[in-house]
Amino acid sequence: MVKPDKRKGSERDIVRSVVKAFRILESFKDIGTDRTVAEVARAAGFDRGVAYRMVATLEHLGYLGRGRGEKTYRLALKCMDLGLNALAGLDIRAIANPKLRDLVPTYCDAASLAVLDGAEVVYIDRVEENLTRLGLVRRIGSRIPVYGTAVGFALLSYLPREKRISLLGAAERVKLSERTVTDLTGILDIVEETAVRGYAISDQQNAFGLRSLAAPVIDAHGNAIAAMSATIASERMDMEAFEMLSAARLLETAEEISRAVQALSEIGLPPATAIT
Repeated sequence: MVKPDKRKGSERDIVRSVVKAFRILESFKDIGTDRTVAEVARAAGFDRGVAYRMVATLEHLGYLGRGRGEKTYRLALKCMDLGLNALAGLDIRAIANPKLRDLVPTYCDAASLAVLDGAEVVYIDRVEENLTRLGLVRRIGSRIPVYGTAVGFALLSYLPREKRISLLGAAERVKLSERTVTDLTGILDIVEETAVRGYAISDQQNAFGLRSLAAPVIDAHGNAIAAMSATIASERMDMEAFEMLSAARLLETAEEISRAVQALSEIGLPPATAIT
């Protein structure tokens, strides 16, 4: 059933007939493809007369069509048009942002989405809480060398070894904090460990006082098109406790975003990750 959202209007603003119409449409996902008015009425929770009038109206508008059986109905392609129009307006940030918000502050102090741009990662979305007191700011558009951050390790972990070496050698590697690993062998070891583990760990390597976990977002071709991270202030908990709290949830969230990205690709609408 469509539930009124009080953030978008009061109870008195809800048009009941519209709610009923969507309950009719939504009932088809549970009861199958072709159904009679009686079957639709039972699934939607209406009496048969109400269901008949709603079905007749939706058929007139083109959202329901006649099924294969006698006096049966099914969702019409016009419903798909609405869905495709909605999907066409999405990019990976629109998909990921609600997921990032779900992580903060329960699982981390900041959650980010980043993409690879040459030898750097670029933050394209970020949700944070309670980190400004540390003087550590990562705004959308911020760039960090790929070797110095958990999202960089996650993105590198899905590249062939030759490509990893090429990117790591593209610029001088300098310490971002006293814990940053800058030697090539050490970074490659971290990336390989990330590939095996499934997520990256950065314990104050990017900036002193920050602990991060990161997992890749995978497209339909098996490529890491982005990475998402969860970051926490080191004073809040140690690395082991942070992993226990957040690693599984981070992987689950990255998988959810990956599935959404892959679904877009299947209908020919790859989500935009262009850096603007």
